[in-house]
Amino acid sequence: MIIEYYKNQLLSSEMEYFANCISELELKFYASDILARIGIVEQADFEMAINKAAALCRLTNVPVSKHFKVIYKENNKLIIKDWKLSQLACRIILISESNK
Repeated sequence: MIIEYYKNQLLSSEMEYFANCISELELKFYASDILARIGIVEQADFEMAINKAAALCRLTNVPVSKHFKVIYKENNKLIIKDWKLSQLACRIILISESNK
């Protein structure tokens, strides 16, 4: 609730950084882990699942930036694209991909 108040105010760069850090605490899951559990390992399928879930959020006026954040991480000496997700984003992905 404090973060929501400050998002509507003009923030100093330090407060804005702090507010972003607090918001990112809700992004607890890696998309690669969630999708691997349901058998999605190909990069194209991975991106499609993320895009579909983000589109569902936009359709329901759920702020995508609050639930999805692109990150890059190392895997076998390669830099790969991944996403940090909120619990809501995980659930949307699992529901939308369970129909396959």
